[in-house]
Amino acid sequence: NWHFASFSNPTPDVLTWQISPFFVILSLVLAMIPLCAIMPIREQIRKLNQQRQAIYLGGQIVVSCVLGCSIWAIHLLLMLGVQISTPPVNLTMIFSLFLSCANYFLFLRMSSKAEATKKEKYSWALLNTATICTIQATLIIPLTHQNHFSLSAFSLFISLILITLTGIMMLSIGDHDKDEKIIIIDIKSALLCLFTAICLVISYRLNLGSVNLFHHIVLLTEQQNSEKIIFALMISITLLFIIFFLFFSIFAYTKILEQANDLEENKNLMDKLNDDHSSLEKLAHYDTLTGLYNRRAFMEAFTARLNESRQAANKLAIMFIDLDNFKTINDTLGHSAGDELLRIIS
Repeated sequence: NWHFASFSNPTPDVLTWQISPFFVILSLVLAMIPLCAIMPIREQIRKLNQQRQAIYLGGQIVVSCVLGCSIWAIHLLLMLGVQISTPPVNLTMIFSLFLSCANYFLFLRMSSKAEATKKEKYSWALLNTATICTIQATLIIPLTHQNHFSLSAFSLFISLILITLTGIMMLSIGDHDKDEKIIIIDIKSALLCLFTAICLVISYRLNLGSVNLFHHIVLLTEQQNSEKIIFALMISITLLFIIFFLFFSIFAYTKILEQANDLEENKNLMDKLNDDHSSLEKLAHYDTLTGLYNRRAFMEAFTARLNESRQAANKLAIMFIDLDNFKTINDTLGHSAGDELLRIIS
């Protein structure tokens, strides 16, 4: 039911496509926060990869869904900011939402690699451009309410450049300080996130302005605009709460895993020290060949037994065993045979 007119309106209704500044600011805030949280969250879920692969993959899916929903939601807020009635949600909008989540899942998978190839980066940049264009198309064309309209090619071209630029900047955000442990985002990444959010908002406004309607649309009343503001605030607060909850949950979980690993390492170290202590104790008191007491241990044991016999007024006997012609065995059969003989006798 979408009808494209083959002719253009020389005087488009500019007032129809005005977006309320409140919705623009809200969209920028909602875009900035998840974009800024990409790097810290990525570093946290990368630690999960060292623990359990399933949890690591699940964390990437959840984070990509939140990021994809956030990018989709800022376009929804911009659509709500237009001073006309909002169309109902349809299947194409839901499809663009799933496409956005899948797109940023691939982004997280690629940025989590030690070194992504240029082919992977270029492919994702093209996919991101197609995804953003799809999102904006599905959240702009329904605003025409099935009326005839034409499109301005120049505005679409400039918007396409800005959308492509957002993908390039997101790749820069993903590659920036990949080898460092990041908990708080730095100034350079924050500026990249800000420019990305601005480009997304401007590209939507350009695409929206490229639509020339051939039908007069009634603007909303103040009460209807107030209802839109309340709905937009509910969406923004919910998403921001989910983002902060997700970030602190992943951060707390990784901290718990790190503490558990530290405890396990300490336990293993203590077990190793105990084993080493037992080995040293054995070397200090036992002969390595026969496993019998060495001279030092024998003297200690003999002294203890001698003191016991003296206190109890008992007698103490010592048996001395000697091997005759033992040197002959070593000379004729070798020292290994002599050692084996000592082990058998002992």
